[in-house]
Order: sequence, then C-alpha cells, then structure tokens
Amino acid sequence: MATTSSPKHPPPDLKERLIGGLLLASLIHVWLFGVIVVPLAMYQLLAQGDYRIALGLLLYYAYRSVFPTKEWGIVRNIYRAGNRYFYPQEVIFDGFNEIKPDSRSLICMHPHGILTIGWALTSTSPTMAHANVKWLVTEALLRLPFISDFLSWNGCAHASKSYMQNRMTKGANLALLPGGFEEASLYQRNTYRVYVRKRTGFIVYALRYGYKIYPSFVFGEEKCYFSLIPDWGWLTATRLWLNQYRIPAVAFVGKLFLVPGWDSHLITVIGAPVVLPRLDKPTEEEVGKYHLMYVSALMELFEKHKRQYCEKGAKLELW
Repeated sequence: MATTSSPKHPPPDLKERLIGGLLLASLIHVWLFGVIVVPLAMYQLLAQGDYRIALGLLLYYAYRSVFPTKEWGIVRNIYRAGNRYFYPQEVIFDGFNEIKPDSRSLICMHPHGILTIGWALTSTSPTMAHANVKWLVTEALLRLPFISDFLSWNGCAHASKSYMQNRMTKGANLALLPGGFEEASLYQRNTYRVYVRKRTGFIVYALRYGYKIYPSFVFGEEKCYFSLIPDWGWLTATRLWLNQYRIPAVAFVGKLFLVPGWDSHLITVIGAPVVLPRLDKPTEEEVGKYHLMYVSALMELFEKHKRQYCEKGAKLELW
C-alpha cells in the first residue's frame, strides 16, 4: 500500500539548525517556567512576604479568564522551523495517503518520551497541516501560565472526558498520547517502551463514536534525553504509582541541558487505521477485543520499521 511522508529536504544548514534549536529551547524553557513559577510565587509570598510574583500571576489568570487563548495559526507556522533541528525529521503515512478533515480519526502516538518532542514536531509538520487535528494534552498543562498559551495557539486542547465527547460527537479528528506520564516514567535512553496494556479508555470512546484509530510510533524519541533515575524494578513501580495521582516522576538531561542533541533522526510513522464498529454500549469483552487489535497493529508497525530506524536487536516492551 502507499506510503507518503513529509516533503524531502536537504540536510539543514547551520542557520536552520540554530533557528530550530532556539525555537525548541524556547518552548521547553517556557514549559519549565510554567512549572516552577506557581510554587515560587507561593514561597515568595508565604516565606518572604513578597507578593509581586503572586500578583503578576493573579493578573495573568484574570486576563485569561476574560480573554481565553485561541488557536493562532501563525504560531504553528513559526514553530514549524523547529522541524529543521533534527535530521531527518519526517512524518510518514504507512499504508494510506492522507487523513481527511473531520473523518472521525483518532491518532494515538507512542512513546510519550520525557518532553514529547516527537509529538510537538509532528503537530507542526506540513504533512499534518490539512488533517485539522486537535492535539490533546493533559489538562494540567493547560492550567500552567504561559505554556498553556503556547499550546493553545498551536491547536492543543485538554484531554478531558467532556472535551473528547464533545469533539467526537462532531466527528473531529483528535490526537493523543495514550501512554501519558507512565511512558515518561518508563523512559530510558535507547529503550523502546509503551504503556498500553491497561489503557482502554480511548478504545471505549472510539467504539462509542465510530472512530478509526491510527497507531503511531516516534522513532528517535528514545534518544532525546538521558534519564537520571536508575532503571530499578522497585523504583519504577514507585514512580508508576505516583503517576496515578498525576505526579510526574522524571529526572533527565539532554545533550544541551534541557534541549536534545541534533545528531539523531526523529521519524513519526503513522500506521494504517484500525477500523472499529460503532457500539453505543461496548461490553468489556468487545473493548478487550479491539484493544488487542490496536496493540497488535502498534507492534506490527514497530517491527516493520525498526530495521530502518532502530539499532540491531531493538525490541518493543509492552507495559
């Protein structure tokens, strides 16, 4: 069957790489600032009586309550230059030619990685420009100051039950990361892990609303960072336990501190869809059946492309 990908480009020159790296770094550091500024404001207020940061945040949230952030296409176009940081960086359709707008398509991407670098670059890829996809992220990210603006400008929305049901009722195309925080906790450099065995909620929604599911894998995500937490069984179990309470449990560094090195590929392969029937009230057995079909399709996708994009002997671990 047909395989299509992003337009082929020559290797980026120094200027393109520098611009791409600066854009990627800006996004990462805005995220970091959003994470630390709220506890910093609380510390400054309670421990030192300094209310300036807290007042700034109060004004920010008051402004956003009156003027909510909306999608802004120019931001996505600007950040598209970040796709020239890695080489090659492509989005490949394996077994089909396009994803049509409002076609009841659910794109499920693995692995999450530490900072979802592949997810971010896929969302700005020219290959995805005409699919009209809403990129779903954890609701907590869209509550953080400033990074929530960047995400909303770029077409992201929260992966809440109410939002997904609202959009799926209308047949809108969606993309999500089923592995979530757990895949981030499982991250080890040069290791291929997906957290999917217990993730069936997206199957339930797809069945209820008659969606087809596209299994997707980002080759190169496993090389973006170095995990600073040992891969010990009891420690991994503890981190996965923390994830139940939406607490990230990662410590990491990239080749350029928080920015990955550019000496690697980043290839998103989107496989042919798993077509599901429409079932208003799917049974547990039906959900299990189609979940198994999805997992099998994801494994087949990895096996098909690992020789081209992975080191010899690479294996996909299912958690």
